[in-house]
Amino acid sequence: MDCMFKKIAKQGGDIQFDDVETIIGPSVKLEGEFQSKGNVMVSGVLIGKLETSENVRIETNAQIEGDITAREAIIAGNVHGNIIIAQHLSLLSSAKITGDITAGSIAIQQGAQMNGKCSMVATVEPKPADVKQNAASVMQDTTELL
Repeated sequence: MDCMFKKIAKQGGDIQFDDVETIIGPSVKLEGEFQSKGNVMVSGVLIGKLETSENVRIETNAQIEGDITAREAIIAGNVHGNIIIAQHLSLLSSAKITGDITAGSIAIQQGAQMNGKCSMVATVEPKPADVKQNAASVMQDTTELL
């Protein structure tokens, strides 16, 4: 288990997992929305959304049924949901992804499986629902000024 807490090499730098704040262990099944401001490692089952402003590591036997949003991520397990990574995403050879991926950069090991769209962008843009909500807010503010 020590290997999970070490730096993981990636092109252009390292993803830090020295200070994992939350571990969802192999015997844990968690349902609901999970939010964190620290590094998160999942070895168990998560049914719901996972959001962190830091890094995520999904271990080989882990299963995620929901969307993942993080700064950087390493995925070795199964994810059925959309993945939004602001910087770097590494898909290890055992990764199985069903869903769309948006990331700043992506490394995919031979053997990793993906079923969905993949986009690499310099910055992660807000979801369409957020854009509509912001546009409606601007329209309301403009109307109030008149």
